[in-house]
Amino acid sequence: MRWIEFSFKTSSEAGEVLAERLAQLGAAGIATEDPNEYKTIIAEDDDTVFVEPDFLERLGTVTGIRAYFACFPDGLAYHALEGPGIFSNIDTENLYRDGSFPRGRISVERFNKLLEDELAYIGQFLDTSPGEITYREVDPEEWQSKFKDHYRPMRLSKRLFVVPSWLEFKRPVGTQLIRLDPGSAFGTGSHETTQMTAEFIDKYMKPGSKVLDLGTGSGILAIAAAKLGARSVRAIDISEQSVEVCRSNVEMNKVDDKVCSARGELKDDRSSYDIIAANLIAEILIDLAPEMPKHLNDLGLVICSGIIDHKLQGVLKAFKKAGMTVFDQNEKNDWHTVVFTR
Repeated sequence: MRWIEFSFKTSSEAGEVLAERLAQLGAAGIATEDPNEYKTIIAEDDDTVFVEPDFLERLGTVTGIRAYFACFPDGLAYHALEGPGIFSNIDTENLYRDGSFPRGRISVERFNKLLEDELAYIGQFLDTSPGEITYREVDPEEWQSKFKDHYRPMRLSKRLFVVPSWLEFKRPVGTQLIRLDPGSAFGTGSHETTQMTAEFIDKYMKPGSKVLDLGTGSGILAIAAAKLGARSVRAIDISEQSVEVCRSNVEMNKVDDKVCSARGELKDDRSSYDIIAANLIAEILIDLAPEMPKHLNDLGLVICSGIIDHKLQGVLKAFKKAGMTVFDQNEKNDWHTVVFTR
């Protein structure tokens, strides 16, 4: 067996979406280096962060992603999806734990073409420039150490840090840790939309609140709410794979007494909440806007994220039509998060 490393150069906004696609395709390890993530952390002037004087200059502006796939004599092991942009119920969290590999086989050259098609599909919705893909064979031990070396404790909000399970980290007084490993589902904390949603949960959620995490992905926002004192959190997603990943992460963070994960949609939910966190995309938020007020308690808040700059006005218009008003909002690198109330 050999290991093939695929390297990508793309934009920050496309990076997390691409990483999710690579996980769906069967990547055994994914490492992301996003300059915007580092710059955000440094800009916070946090005394837990030290950087060399020329570090920002050396970062550049391009997001780098490396993904590692097993290759056998009969071809590269991968999950054959139905096409670019079509997700499956693949349990990527447990894919390699029992020593098994994806059953699909494909030549490295054809798989590289498939990745080019995936990147082109994402490029219809997000800026993927410079959009470069290269690949090479690597030593098995090299890829394992490389992808782990990339991840460091990351400040998600004022009171939250995200830390990979293999790292030791002494949390500052008054903060909470979220243990989360990369590569299993959307939501590692590196993307601006996740960060801004977590910041608003940290800012506005009161202890004892009832919270809905809509489109939970990895479960990071549900775990954040539980760690910050929510009484109960319901985490739902239309992807069974994401639900399973969420459950695993909830157990790892020992908040399974507060967080309930399930496959579902907002229209099927009969409860009301103090906080609804919806880190989705603008089109889905617009469709869901009429339903949101029905699921809010008095003085409840809806935190809408995943809104790229040119889609903001459409979201604001849809929620105004649904009888909701803007309570607060934030913007990072052309991504917007808006807090609505009735």
